[in-house]
Amino acid sequence: MAVLAVRKEMEVVSEGKVRPVQSQDLAKLAELLNTTWQGHELYEPTSAETLAQFIRRTPAFSHDNLLVLEEKGEIMACLGGWDWSQVMRVTVKALSRRLQMIGWLLATTAFCPGFPSRGTR
Repeated sequence: MAVLAVRKEMEVVSEGKVRPVQSQDLAKLAELLNTTWQGHELYEPTSAETLAQFIRRTPAFSHDNLLVLEEKGEIMACLGGWDWSQVMRVTVKALSRRLQMIGWLLATTAFCPGFPSRGTR
């Protein structure tokens, strides 16, 4: 995974526009990624269809999480960000009778504030 460490604020001369990626940008974005990373180990060339599938199947990831720098109608760079807290959010769907009873016992004896109930995040 490529990582850019931001160390200090810098003046950047650019007349470009940073915006979320759109579906029609995926072919140009795939071409940029393939040109940039070709020949590197562990990089598999991509396509617009592959990028679209990645965006659809990745939890808590959408076109809004993928930004492009566009200058004079050409995509110059891209950056993706993934909010890990959205991925790791846990929602209780159900508790077994045994866990419900343990939760009730703990709550009534003041050992524990209780187990989460259905729908709790």
